[in-house]
Amino acid sequence: MGRLTFTTTNMKGLSPDVLIKEKLRSTFKKHDKNGDGKLSFEELQAAFRELGGGISWCQTEQGFRHADKNDNGYIDIEEELEALVDNNAKK
Repeated sequence: MGRLTFTTTNMKGLSPDVLIKEKLRSTFKKHDKNGDGKLSFEELQAAFRELGGGISWCQTEQGFRHADKNDNGYIDIEEELEALVDNNAKK
């Protein structure tokens, strides 16, 4: 996937990896527009646009498929979001 680049302020003494994961998790949750606890592909695309880094449609699809463990067409924020956060925090 493309490289996500953003700055985080370390006011809590947290490691950069923890801050990146928290930023990703927060952004993904914010883009759950209908509050159903799931991210649709379109909601995920909007989150990636906000984060920047030039994530392509194809890369978004790959990340989505990686995180959608039960193959229902959504990323469950409570159960599947961690896979997406981990996948993107490594980039």
